[in-house]
Amino acid sequence: MARSLQQIKDDIKTQVRTYPSLDPFKFPDEGGSQVSIFNLMITIVSASILVFEKIQDIFLEDVTSLAENAISGNSQWLQAQILLFQYGDTVQLDENYSPYYPVIDETKQIVTRCAIIDANPVQIKVAKGVAPNLAPLTTDELNALKDYYYGTQFQEGIGFAGITATFSTDNPDRMYVEADVYYSSQLVVADVKADVIAAIDSFFATFQETNFNGTVFIIKLTDAIQAVTGVTRVVYTDILAREDSVPIGSATSIDFQGSYQTNAGYLISEDTTNFTLDDSITMKPETN
Repeated sequence: MARSLQQIKDDIKTQVRTYPSLDPFKFPDEGGSQVSIFNLMITIVSASILVFEKIQDIFLEDVTSLAENAISGNSQWLQAQILLFQYGDTVQLDENYSPYYPVIDETKQIVTRCAIIDANPVQIKVAKGVAPNLAPLTTDELNALKDYYYGTQFQEGIGFAGITATFSTDNPDRMYVEADVYYSSQLVVADVKADVIAAIDSFFATFQETNFNGTVFIIKLTDAIQAVTGVTRVVYTDILAREDSVPIGSATSIDFQGSYQTNAGYLISEDTTNFTLDDSITMKPETN
């Protein structure tokens, strides 16, 4: 970042004073003349250096911008391009083969969550909507997104030649949490239970908002529950997780000290009748 004119002048003055032979030449704050050849030279040189440093800053910004927008083909670049997909529009390639839309229309950018799993083939996991109400793309929307990546016989896509990708978009996973939650008996049990359920739902909502395709660590779920005012401890009885297409009876059992990798990229609490949080959370007053 360019220094100010005064900073440059001060730096030059500091360097000048390292040469005793220049001691007879005085700066204005030492009683010297503002218009002396000595001080005019410092001002002119300082101004020249200032212009040069500003030109350097502009050049650095240009180079940085080019680097940030260059086609790298890595996971971050691909994720950014998927999020720029405009449903209903045809992507174009400029003279450098960079994808772009002639008109940017954010209302058509339907993909709001995207995870790129760097594997062979590359896995692209997407969802649309606004948290906490994310949803899968429709069949037509997903097909359009695939064309955006692969291209068609009439139009190039954004994907790299020879790089195969798989696409997935699903309803949220479900997690069943059965537990005894101990609380201070001085509080109203219904209020504490409502806060516990809200805390669990809020924890799951983070996977829609900030942690799409993240891993659910049960210890962090425990932290979220125990952060509720009045809760003293949590004792799990059972934790089950499942994809939306899997019935509750075939859900996967999760270790109480373990974790769960979401299939859809996000999840909600179990919503099957008789298996909701209201059914599975048992409140018990702390007696110790």
